[in-house]
Amino acid sequence: MLEKLVLDRVGITLSFDGWTNVREQELMGTVLTSSDGQPYVWKASDISSERVTNIEVRLKVEEMMSQLDELKIPLLAVVTDSAPAYNAASIIATKNALRSLATKFEPSTSTNKRRPTDPLTIPCEIYNIIMNGHFWESLIKLVQLLLPYCAILNILQTDKARLFEVLHGFAYIYQFWQKYPDNNMANGILIRLQKRWELWEQPLLILSWLLHLAYRSNYFTLPSRSQISYLHIYRQMASLLL
Repeated sequence: MLEKLVLDRVGITLSFDGWTNVREQELMGTVLTSSDGQPYVWKASDISSERVTNIEVRLKVEEMMSQLDELKIPLLAVVTDSAPAYNAASIIATKNALRSLATKFEPSTSTNKRRPTDPLTIPCEIYNIIMNGHFWESLIKLVQLLLPYCAILNILQTDKARLFEVLHGFAYIYQFWQKYPDNNMANGILIRLQKRWELWEQPLLILSWLLHLAYRSNYFTLPSRSQISYLHIYRQMASLLL
């Protein structure tokens, strides 16, 4: 396996994902994919005893990149799952790897037609994008916008997800955009969210929250602590069902 990857002229993709097994162990698996799409399982690590923040993940990525460099395996990109810690580390690692790769395969300035024996190069347009600092700033900004969605998806994709958490997720996203500094962009997203909410099973989601024991005891047994009442909820649900 390693011998073939060393000979990969384009470069391989480093992919890793974190998950929890039935024994509640935190695992991180790593796959190397050649430029022709052939995947190779590299390693799986038990990280239950370690903190999993973007700093720790970045250090692990850098460690794996160093190991690949020692093995003389060319690295093209790093791909992770949607967890925030992995996302932050992935952007930094991918930026460094692509810039290093772009430097090795820098476009030729010659106007002559390329011959099969000439060294491999990347198109000039792609090279300019990779080396453009504004591109990476925009990409990091996009990642920051996606983090709230990733956080919600990581909750809702588990076996223990409940209906009331869908309601929480929607409210969290709505509040995120209400506080977003770019008003024009935020208002456009909020309008879309309102349209989506109108198409959802609103009574079912509200009822799942209403019947939750913790919320019933916190919001409905002590009226002085909340402005929410059963009557208020029932009126809202009745208006939705009409």
